[in-house]
Amino acid sequence: MKSLFYGTAIQHVLKCGLAIATLLLVFSHFPVSGDNQISKDDEQKYTTVALKAIQREETYLRENGCWTVTNAPSKFYFKKNFDDRRQQDIITLESTNPIFRIQLLPVSAQVVNFANWTSLHASNKYYPEPPKLKWTQEKVVSLAMGYAKAVLGDQMPYNLKLSIVQATPQRDGIRYMDSDWRVIWARTDKKGYKFKSDSLVVQLVDGHGPTDLGYNFWSHYDDKTITPIAQDKALILAAEGAKEILAWAPGAMWLKNYELAGTPTMDLRVVTPNHLTAQPSIESLGRNTDLNARLAWVATYPKTYTGPSSPGQMKPTGGSLQVWIDAENGQLLGGDFK
Repeated sequence: MKSLFYGTAIQHVLKCGLAIATLLLVFSHFPVSGDNQISKDDEQKYTTVALKAIQREETYLRENGCWTVTNAPSKFYFKKNFDDRRQQDIITLESTNPIFRIQLLPVSAQVVNFANWTSLHASNKYYPEPPKLKWTQEKVVSLAMGYAKAVLGDQMPYNLKLSIVQATPQRDGIRYMDSDWRVIWARTDKKGYKFKSDSLVVQLVDGHGPTDLGYNFWSHYDDKTITPIAQDKALILAAEGAKEILAWAPGAMWLKNYELAGTPTMDLRVVTPNHLTAQPSIESLGRNTDLNARLAWVATYPKTYTGPSSPGQMKPTGGSLQVWIDAENGQLLGGDFK
């Protein structure tokens, strides 16, 4: 079921900048949700977190010359769903005018997704020819980082390393639109090793402003000090692991008729084990429940297609295969291929 928070009082509080204590007092008179999965107290807690994030976001956007909404949400819809990736429940708050979609973790109320879709829709400008970029990469990164700090507040992580800054041209049929920017910071451990999967992501529309944030810290990590096994030893173990992965039956469609080509690159990364060769199917990888990340040697092998080619068809490209070796004990943690 969905539950609602009603009242123009929300708009008044955000516009006038009243204290959160006042906001809580207002909410104490709101109707109780009919959804027995979310208590009234929890609804108040989640609403307070969401409204504070919206207030910080809109203030930041206004101060930096970006597009802002003209009114605050008058009500929120609540949903509780199980998140397969995080292996826990997640709370979704949605409003219709303006359109916000905010997702939180139940206990900590950590914001994990924040989307201002009214702002996204308002950015739709059309051009007869591809428009030039209005912003530099430096401006985009600075704007995205400030946006993340504004949305997350004291929940903002600082163990981050800039990973990707990318502009993607957009078009709607024959009409061109402003490019979308995507800024990704990889999560890091205390020694600076990057996580393979965990990241903080901000999306922006060029010349318009940020529209989405994803706090993609999926895994749990014991950031202890270890002495990684020697790279030479890890390379030997990776070669054995690569043979296991190539022989993994569920991956035959993608791995049959491929051979490893050359020496792999070796990097220390923090990975979330997928125990690839122990999985009964490709589909089961999406239901992996081991979220305990480990520091690992990641061996990336180039691979070459050695099978037959059909007449008139291009020969399949080689791609790569990754093997993850636990940097502490040498165990095979899984891998990846493309």
